[in-house]
Amino acid sequence: MNIQDIEKVIIDAANKSIHSSSNKIWTKRLNKEFISFAHKNNLKVYCKTKGADWREWLYDLTICEQNNSSPYNITSTKLVMESEWIPKDDEIIEDFQKLLLCNSDYKILVFYKKSEIIPQKIKAIFLKLLRYNI
Repeated sequence: MNIQDIEKVIIDAANKSIHSSSNKIWTKRLNKEFISFAHKNNLKVYCKTKGADWREWLYDLTICEQNNSSPYNITSTKLVMESEWIPKDDEIIEDFQKLLLCNSDYKILVFYKKSEIIPQKIKAIFLKLLRYNI
């Protein structure tokens, strides 16, 4: 799994959902694309979308390696994702902070804002949080 693989999954999901304005449809499509990708790479998925190996746990979506078929034997976390479709700054920042706590190879935050430019408040807080967590 590398950044190009992840980018492709996100772009494929976006292309398949391009005509939908429903947040639920976008989330389901993105989860389905990640489930398919994970299973092709012998990885396990925790999320609430049909086809996942286990129900959502800790994050909206978690992809991990396990040494057997039990959900209690995670050997490494490959990717976690949080998605926030409510365009409230505090909700977005809260999800970002959850990602900072995870020991995962990749961390994805998907969020929606009506403006094409990330508001300065969110950007400043993200940078501050990153500075304290690196």
